[in-house]
Amino acid sequence: MGRFYQLPIEASAGASDAHVPGLQLGVERALNWSLPGLAWPDILIGPGLLEGSTVLCLEQILVDIEIFSRCRRLHQGIGSGPQDWLDEVLHGVKPGGNFLGEPSTRDSVRRGEWYLSDLGTHGTYEAWLQQDRPSLERQLTERVRMILAEHQPLPLDERVERELDRIERQRRPSHPGKTARPGMRWTASPVSPEEQSASTR
Repeated sequence: MGRFYQLPIEASAGASDAHVPGLQLGVERALNWSLPGLAWPDILIGPGLLEGSTVLCLEQILVDIEIFSRCRRLHQGIGSGPQDWLDEVLHGVKPGGNFLGEPSTRDSVRRGEWYLSDLGTHGTYEAWLQQDRPSLERQLTERVRMILAEHQPLPLDERVERELDRIERQRRPSHPGKTARPGMRWTASPVSPEEQSASTR
């Protein structure tokens, strides 16, 4: 209906009752997002949310990015053009052979036919043992910490910065006991005496 009226479409079918990241949350999030992924809404909300969308988990955001990437590939569908049939390649590769050396395999990987994730374990069992049995949970926690430590937000436009400074100067006298935290601006609206009285009851 939204497409018919050319309106933005929002989907939020990925909720889960799981309390922590794990098998239940992974299965429910992946399956619940599959159908909205096929519909391809403009906004897909809920990444990182647990317990019926009441708790935010930063590690789960990274998992949900992976799930969304696979839903995007699902939405693209299976190609059926002439370049996808590979008749000559199929005739050339005899029983017992493989397609790893074929240019078509390389081209398919590069255009996303084979999704390669950098999360989780993808090597041999022996390599996993030699790496001290790394878990997905540990990998996610380490990546979250790295992002929080190294991420540099994009700078705001200079006009936006000036406007925020102006708003901050206007608001500060209304809050004599309030100070902005480092890296944040205090822009809350002044509280009336009636609201202040009601909030302290």
